[in-house]
Amino acid sequence: MQRATRKTEKLDFPFAIINIILLLLFFFIVTGSIVGKNETSVAYQTAVWYWMTQRGPGTMTPHDAMVNSRGFGETIRSINGSLECNGGNPAQVQSRVAAYNRFTSILGVSPGGNLSC
Repeated sequence: MQRATRKTEKLDFPFAIINIILLLLFFFIVTGSIVGKNETSVAYQTAVWYWMTQRGPGTMTPHDAMVNSRGFGETIRSINGSLECNGGNPAQVQSRVAAYNRFTSILGVSPGGNLSC
């Protein structure tokens, strides 16, 4: 009987930091909404669940967008879709991209490509 083996991949440290920051940003967005507004553990769990499992209006989860080098813009699409992307609210998209660039600058890492949706 053959045992299944799990493929392990080396995780790039700056990428891991960016992913954590994006997850925390999403957490703060969720805590401002009705879901989990008064229960931070529920809000955090909801943010992690959405980040890891839900495509929203996009083509992949926000997590998959980052680990598959689709860029920050695809995370915006996965979370907010046409509300912001494809000309829905370009000022909000630029605000998110500027905040993301500030975080990556503070961490001293490259923001990568595909920053906008």
